[in-house]
Amino acid sequence: MAHRSTVTELPWERAAADDPRYASWARGDSSAGPWRKLEPGALELMRRALVAAPARRANLEQLREEPWSARDERREAARGE
Repeated sequence: MAHRSTVTELPWERAAADDPRYASWARGDSSAGPWRKLEPGALELMRRALVAAPARRANLEQLREEPWSARDERREAARGE
């Protein structure tokens, strides 16, 4: 959901090796498709959130500490939200 709300399109049809866009992402290629629309901080957050192996995937707290997501929280705090 976070990815779609950021770039307005889904990154792949399904997370499977036979999906070309997913296979490209799994190889570490973020130069094509919707990934090129993300700023570097958002792309790093997505890389950590979308790790295929659950044991290596960042949890919510770790993602909230990413500089890109933390900046939005600081902005909201400054506005009193």
